[in-house]
Amino acid sequence: MPIIFSPFSGVWLIIIAGFVIRLALGATIGLGVDETYVTAVARQLSLSYFDHPPLHLWIIWLTTYVTGSENPVILRLPFILLFAGTTWLSYRLTARLFSEWAGVWAALLLTVSAVFGLTGGGWLLPDGPLMFCLMVVVYLLSQLFFPPDRGQSLALWLAAGVFLGLGLLSKYHAVLLVVGLFIYLITSRDRRWVLATPGPYLAVCIAVAVFFSCVDLECSA
Repeated sequence: MPIIFSPFSGVWLIIIAGFVIRLALGATIGLGVDETYVTAVARQLSLSYFDHPPLHLWIIWLTTYVTGSENPVILRLPFILLFAGTTWLSYRLTARLFSEWAGVWAALLLTVSAVFGLTGGGWLLPDGPLMFCLMVVVYLLSQLFFPPDRGQSLALWLAAGVFLGLGLLSKYHAVLLVVGLFIYLITSRDRRWVLATPGPYLAVCIAVAVFFSCVDLECSA
């Protein structure tokens, strides 16, 4: 009986292979300049830091606190796992909007891209948490807008707001997603009505609350 290679098995092969390769690289390549800097800064837990949003620094601090180690592969492991989650979400989002095999290709292209697949996929940088959080938000939005009659699901909007707030704690660039979403809604005849519902505004309020509840505006150097 022939073995059928399914999209599900294909995407998991990509995720596992990418995870193993990044783990091997993380164990053999020392910390870069930026990684060494954030590792040193993260030794002192703070609500905020001089030149970076805090989420990736909190992850580094927690990893060191739990494991008692600053070994590069141990510090990089949470970021490698986050990228595995980002790859899965990329697959699910594309499969939902197009097809299962299109989702596999999306996961593969994300994995082999130098910037996203290497630096953002396993180094101690804010890009890893940012990509994961924004992929969660976009996937939730896809459930709200496709089909277009689900835009009033407050639970999905609230969840999107939480992850948008975490995205802002990763990198301030996350605010561009809000700008893009507003432009999309105001220019889409089928979905413009969503702007007259409380969902988007509640999501933004929750994102702001998450951001300001965790960030001390008097940044420490």
